[in-house]
Amino acid sequence: MTNWKERYQGKIISPEDAAALIQDNSIVHFGALPSDPWFLSRFVHGRSDSLQNVVVYGDLMRDMEDWDHVSLDNEQDRHIEYRTGYLTPGTRHVWKREHLHYTPGTVYTDHFRYSRDIPTPDIGFFHMTTPDAAGTCGFGIGLWDNKINLQKCGIVVAEVQEEMLRTPGDNFIDADAIDYFVIIPDGEVPRAPARREKPPLDFNAVDVAGALAASLVNDGDTLEIGVGVASNAVTPHLFSKKDLGYHSELTSPGIAQLYEAGVINGSNKSRDVGKVCVTLLPAQPEDLQIVAEHINDWEVYGVDYIHNPSVISSQKQMTAINTATMIDLTGQIVFDSVGREQITGPGGQFEFVAGSLYAPGGKSVHVMQSMDGENSKFVADLPPGARVGVPRYLADYVVSEYGIASLQGKSERQRARELISIAHPDQRPDLTKKARHLGIL
Repeated sequence: MTNWKERYQGKIISPEDAAALIQDNSIVHFGALPSDPWFLSRFVHGRSDSLQNVVVYGDLMRDMEDWDHVSLDNEQDRHIEYRTGYLTPGTRHVWKREHLHYTPGTVYTDHFRYSRDIPTPDIGFFHMTTPDAAGTCGFGIGLWDNKINLQKCGIVVAEVQEEMLRTPGDNFIDADAIDYFVIIPDGEVPRAPARREKPPLDFNAVDVAGALAASLVNDGDTLEIGVGVASNAVTPHLFSKKDLGYHSELTSPGIAQLYEAGVINGSNKSRDVGKVCVTLLPAQPEDLQIVAEHINDWEVYGVDYIHNPSVISSQKQMTAINTATMIDLTGQIVFDSVGREQITGPGGQFEFVAGSLYAPGGKSVHVMQSMDGENSKFVADLPPGARVGVPRYLADYVVSEYGIASLQGKSERQRARELISIAHPDQRPDLTKKARHLGIL
């Protein structure tokens, strides 16, 4: 068998030469995790002082910890300006210094920018598998919008690793679509980003909230479970359920075990019957082993399918389970910011909330601990600058360790009473007083 390096030797270049492909006034795209070009990004940033008016879009960048200077949004004197639609622990500190620009958009809508408001990228950098015998390269354990955006780039550069995992589904592309390969040297690994300091969690409270949220899941439901400790706390309480399906952006911890136990079998799904459909497989080795042993039951698709509201709403009994950072007494839900501080991004939550509510027998559930440290997650009125992720008219079930609030079809007064009833008991008198002052009660 021909070695891939021999077959594509004319395309293999050094990281320095790859970064040199960027010219002044270029638009550059970085693939999203797990296709974030964590190795090549250092070489691109190393050219900051020699480039003029370059814009880099990277919606899930792993690490900017050592990037001590990034140009501001000023076309007259900027070198490289970075833009992102989702902040990570490794990029959040740069946004705080106003050197990384946040661009609002969900993972389903982000790639539309290149077809309307912004020219297609001159060059794209992606982290990928080496070409296989069939001449295809994979995107690793997840896809998101990487395949969509790669096909829009004028020049495509892939940094590759021999040991990178290949996964099933639609997450591969013909190697002929890649113009250059950069081989990551042995021993190079991405640095684990610093974690955001969080108030200590009351895991008992989170577990109680998870159990209550699980009580809303019916046999035969198709689930989406979003990122977050509270939403993930639902999973351990689902083993008594039957014939669940899974159609989700993420493969949350415990989902592979639910599949292995036969709880998730997809037999009641309206489409992709019998399949587990995601855009990101689990990262845990033991979970990936389960996937590998049953590879034909797991399928990886891009956001144009997984997050498409028409696809989500076509699943009967679609149940979206997500978490939030704050909710006001009218039902406005905040999940990617704390006040004016942007902490993540909308991801795919909005599409799943809306799609589940439009699905036959569907529902949306937000589960969260009632307190964030000393601060209540239930507030009478949102603080200035809070970014509403789910409008009040799409709020459905809200769950805390103190109970379940059902909001659909309720007046604002009824909503306020239900939400106050599941807030922390110490916070209820103050919430009631403020609600009366605002004229809600």
